[in-house]
Amino acid sequence: MASSLGRNFILFLALLYTVALTMGSLIKPVTIVDRPFQSMDKVMHLVAYFGLFLLWSVWQLFVRRDLVGKKKMMSLRKIMTITAVVAVAYGIIIEVCQGLLTDYRTPDGWDILANTTGVLLGVLVLHLFINNIESLKSKF
Repeated sequence: MASSLGRNFILFLALLYTVALTMGSLIKPVTIVDRPFQSMDKVMHLVAYFGLFLLWSVWQLFVRRDLVGKKKMMSLRKIMTITAVVAVAYGIIIEVCQGLLTDYRTPDGWDILANTTGVLLGVLVLHLFINNIESLKSKF
């Protein structure tokens, strides 16, 4: 029960985060200063996609364990690879949608690079803590 509750909570957070990221990427931006800080925008992209990757990876980690037996459990590395590819593709799709669906935003290759960097940083962080995550996973 507690495992299911935790898994559902992580799913809720991941979905809420993804919806907020989508809306934040497609709504009309608010101008706070006359000259926006370009580098800060890229840092925000990096942090946003770092969080996106981590949330979905953690959820995948717990769900995969419950859906398939321990013998067939997907490795964390495979989960990270699939989640990273999907997160980068999502970032590219969002950038394309900014150009197609809005007249106040434009697609930006530097945003895609910042998004991808955030995902890769998430992969690095998970990889550094893989042993701790594997032991945590076995407890749930």
